[in-house]
Amino acid sequence: MFLGIIFIGLFYFLGINFGYRVDVNIFISVLFIFLSFFIDIKKKNRIYIFLSLFFFSLGLLVITISEKNIKVDKIEGINKIEILITEVYSISEDYYTYKAKAIKVGDDTINENILLTYKDRLKVGSLIEAKGELEPFRDSGNFGQFSSKDFMRSKGIFASLFLKTSPKILDLNYNKFFYIKNNVVEKLNNINSWALKKQNADFVNTVFFAKNFMDDGYKDKVEDLGLSHILAVSGMHIGIIYLFLCGFLSIFPINYKIRIFFFFLITISYIYLTGMKSSALRAFLIIFFVEMTRIYKLGLNRLKLIFLAFFIILLFMPYRAIDLSLTLSFISILSLFYLKDILFINVKKDSNLIKAFKTILTVNISLLPLILYYYGSVNLLLIPVNLIVVPIFSATFALVFLKIILYFTIRPLAYFISFLIDFLLDIIYFVVDLFSGIDFFKFSIKNMNYYFVIVLFLLVLYFIFERNYIRLSLTDKIKGFKIIAILILSFSFIFEIASYTSLSMIDIGQGDAFLISDGKLTGMIDTGGDIKGSTYKFILGPYLKKRVKKLDFVIISHDDIDHSGNLKYIVRDYDPIIFTSEKSKISSPKRKILKNEDIIKSTGFSIKVLDDGKEYDESNNTSLVLSYKQKGFSALFTGDMEVDKEKNLSMDLKHDILKVGHHGSMTSTSDDFLKKVNPKIALISAGYKNKFSHPHKETIEKLEKYGVRYFRTDRDGEVRITSSVFGNEIKHKLRNKKSLASFLLGDLLYIIVLTGTFTLLLKDLFKENDYELYRGYRKI
Repeated sequence: MFLGIIFIGLFYFLGINFGYRVDVNIFISVLFIFLSFFIDIKKKNRIYIFLSLFFFSLGLLVITISEKNIKVDKIEGINKIEILITEVYSISEDYYTYKAKAIKVGDDTINENILLTYKDRLKVGSLIEAKGELEPFRDSGNFGQFSSKDFMRSKGIFASLFLKTSPKILDLNYNKFFYIKNNVVEKLNNINSWALKKQNADFVNTVFFAKNFMDDGYKDKVEDLGLSHILAVSGMHIGIIYLFLCGFLSIFPINYKIRIFFFFLITISYIYLTGMKSSALRAFLIIFFVEMTRIYKLGLNRLKLIFLAFFIILLFMPYRAIDLSLTLSFISILSLFYLKDILFINVKKDSNLIKAFKTILTVNISLLPLILYYYGSVNLLLIPVNLIVVPIFSATFALVFLKIILYFTIRPLAYFISFLIDFLLDIIYFVVDLFSGIDFFKFSIKNMNYYFVIVLFLLVLYFIFERNYIRLSLTDKIKGFKIIAILILSFSFIFEIASYTSLSMIDIGQGDAFLISDGKLTGMIDTGGDIKGSTYKFILGPYLKKRVKKLDFVIISHDDIDHSGNLKYIVRDYDPIIFTSEKSKISSPKRKILKNEDIIKSTGFSIKVLDDGKEYDESNNTSLVLSYKQKGFSALFTGDMEVDKEKNLSMDLKHDILKVGHHGSMTSTSDDFLKKVNPKIALISAGYKNKFSHPHKETIEKLEKYGVRYFRTDRDGEVRITSSVFGNEIKHKLRNKKSLASFLLGDLLYIIVLTGTFTLLLKDLFKENDYELYRGYRKI
């Protein structure tokens, strides 16, 4: 059954993902499993329908039950908690963060993993008692941004706890296993750092333990050049360990099976010590199955081995299905085994350099849709940089293992190895610094729709199984990919034109930040901000990087840090025109003063100043009052304006949407003001569980009294309003799982329409080549 394991692994993965994103109850999952047994598997190809439905439903059932059984993210209030410290997760200037297990909460036994933060060092393996409030991880507040909830779930961590008071030590030596493991990790960290320059020691430990010890600026350079795969324990690392250990152990007169046993023992220990990374597990399992097939002649081909490894990981760790690194890892290995041979079937020369070029190009072509979707850009320099850096890195990583062995046996030789590691890493640093400042080769697609990612992968699969395509010359293949690129860009262009103008209330935390774009001008009203600049580093910076290529202007309502704190970073990265009130103390050569009746106008929107705040001295009331108009609706922006200023506004204030003043504080938004504006919708920008308790209960009650539909970033995340040829649409990021009906009527229909359109276009475009979809299955 050649395709059986493929269908099992693939549809089990899809079932888990579907159940995690879409609200499907356990009864539906069980019903699907029950229905699968009515399929007559004796008929031709029906076995694959059975496997698809059964394992899709099984994945659905497993993740639904797993989500239902999680307890720590549903517990509310302050509780007494028994906690086992299992691992030092990270260390900052102010706090230690630990991976821990909540043994008991109150009188209930829980035994679920949490992330614990405390100001002092706690002993790993100790059992403590603490009082605190367990916080579930929040999904990303903005569209297309990193989700701490998904990331932590993929690691098996379900809630966080910040300790404000000292815990009580119940048993200092409760679990010696975790204590020993932590000591081994710290010892290896010290050995790796021994006799190395500080920056090189940080690099080695970042790579070795898959935890960031590096300077953030340099780490960003490495990731920007497409080298992030060397910073986390991945399949490449396991491959290097495999080659190193097999080569090293072959020196000794040891039986082949014993050598393989030592490799498995050492490698699985290393993977466990470094956090059981998905890509490392994938590589280990594939090597394990390859060796077992070789030793015991099991007759498993490469495709079966890949999907068998995929299925086993998900069987024991179902939340790894939402781990992006697992998806990228399996796409990479599949592309190396299959797509590479198809792309370069007519390339006869096969030197080491050409092999490396083929490998790097194939992997990056296969990952391109996901990279563009998640990161918004790709640096074309990644191919030459990888060609230079990866061989050097591979040698360095092997030398690190050799150094560990020599440290315990021949220490003077270990010192020499440290010198070589320093030399090789200095070369990597030089190459990264040399290429990182070149922006000419950066290619970006902003706001890439995930439906196009699905379609692009379907097209890749089409060409993999297209019988005639693999026989084409390289020139004809390039022509085919050019046509695909034109189609994708055309559809993207049509999509951008359809979504003509957009207004987004960004989930910036406790502050205001709005993004406006119509394809011609892109600007912001306020920037949010904080003293340390963390909201720009972790929220607004990545958000803008993915959403915009340029920022033409920024309007600052008033100078409070939660409205203007991120301006200095925006000026550094985008150099926009800055519009402020006369009262503002912001200094910039590109600053322009806004006065009453001034208008900023573009094709899709206009912004008019209703009140410039110059008659007031109190900071909140110096806020600019702006009338924003977009096709089909109008919005009133009030900054932090309070009730006493609201009373003095005499102009016509009627607008469809009200940006509620001062984050929903009771000091703003009076009854009289709401009557004057008469909004249908209200937007409230407030931080999740902020210390001011914004928005205040009184404000919410007023909005509900006047029948105003309201959105708030602390609950709904980013709110985006788009105007297009199809009308206006308002959507928000944070919501409960999508309903099954919503998926069937919306997303699934959209995917089918797009896929069908692309298929029809391709059939017409390639008709002269007499292409037919190969209904068999090609073996390579």
